[in-house]
Amino acid sequence: MNVRTLIEIEVKTNLKVKRLIYLVIVWSIFLVYLSILFKVVLFKYSHSQSFIIERIQTQLHWESIKIKIYYYSNLIPFRTIYNYVINNENWRIGYINVVGNTILFIPFGLIISAMMYKSNSNRRIFSYATLTSLSLEVIQLILGLGQFDIDDLILNSIGAIIGIMLFNFVTIIYRSIFRKWIKEDLIVR
Repeated sequence: MNVRTLIEIEVKTNLKVKRLIYLVIVWSIFLVYLSILFKVVLFKYSHSQSFIIERIQTQLHWESIKIKIYYYSNLIPFRTIYNYVINNENWRIGYINVVGNTILFIPFGLIISAMMYKSNSNRRIFSYATLTSLSLEVIQLILGLGQFDIDDLILNSIGAIIGIMLFNFVTIIYRSIFRKWIKEDLIVR
């Protein structure tokens, strides 16, 4: 083996180690984010463990779920947003709901984009965000920990799109700076 081959092997090994460290860090951040997301969405009111177990036992029957779907769900897009913006005397509650639901999923778009940066599949990332939001809404409905609202799903998806766009923007900026730095480094040598 010549020196060049050894250097190439060392560089590839270093890249694999760096990639592994990167993935461990991103996954750790994602798990922390998910735990915060679940706390904010599902357990926004501090409930004891016995309360949650009782809630699960009392809410998991078909009649209860049908009533919640019929009376306590919003399946009409933009109805809640419209009511908050137009008909609500207390605009702060509407603002917090609309902005909060959007901001809540920006990290999701950022982190999943960071996990999947090689594949760069924005549609897949958007699908993951939408499915996660839908799952949280359904869990809220079934367990009676909140209300199912299609507007929350829409706003969460918009937040994920913003996160994806932010990641793509930062990646473009980083690459342009990094390429310029490499070119300057090569010119100096």
